[in-house]
Amino acid sequence: TFSSTEGSFGDLWDDGHDADREVLFRAYANHVYGFEHPTLTEDPLANACALADALPTGARLHVVSHSRGGLIGELLCRGFLPAGKEPFTKEDRVLLDEWDDQKVRMEKLNQLLRKKNIHVERFVRVACPARGTTLASERIDRWLSVVVNLLGKIPAFKASGVYDVLTEFLLAVVKEHTDPKTFPGLAAMMPDAPCVALLNRSDVTTEGDLRVIAGDIEGAGLWGRLKLLFTDWFYGGEHDLVVN
Repeated sequence: TFSSTEGSFGDLWDDGHDADREVLFRAYANHVYGFEHPTLTEDPLANACALADALPTGARLHVVSHSRGGLIGELLCRGFLPAGKEPFTKEDRVLLDEWDDQKVRMEKLNQLLRKKNIHVERFVRVACPARGTTLASERIDRWLSVVVNLLGKIPAFKASGVYDVLTEFLLAVVKEHTDPKTFPGLAAMMPDAPCVALLNRSDVTTEGDLRVIAGDIEGAGLWGRLKLLFTDWFYGGEHDLVVN
């Protein structure tokens, strides 16, 4: 969220990683691509439609996703189900009953995946809010209130115009984040969001190979652990500061 392909994978182009990058690109005959997508103004269904539309028919993919990009990868994986199965079914449509816009996008994605015959054969999902994130839950107002108050205690920052703009933005998020028309990308990451329910149906199994990489932040020393007490309380368990 808020990041980019460069922000997630740019270190591959740093000094010292040339050999890693060359091995990777050689293995895929230079067919290595990044997908840039809006993360707040569009929901993952819209992102997945854009990606599926851009891919060639019969594409065989190995996907590495970071953070919210994993939700798009999960949706794309629905195109690689056992023979004869629809990417999305009536059970999925029921989950989106009260979300007409998302239902329209799901139908479009269903058609694209059937038409394009896209197979995500391998999927490495890094730090993905696959079950939603507490950061996008009803408790976000507490988190943002603490953030704004802490930033306000830095004199130089508070005196800058950035603080006022950031404060207005965060307050807008607190007020509007539950409205998918305002921040559909954020609303899709709420733990009780229809998109999260869609991706966690236990009766749907894709043919691809999934590997999950997750992390838990830990503080060094007593002071480091004390600083994380608030975030541990906020998330109610292990987290990487963004994803449970």
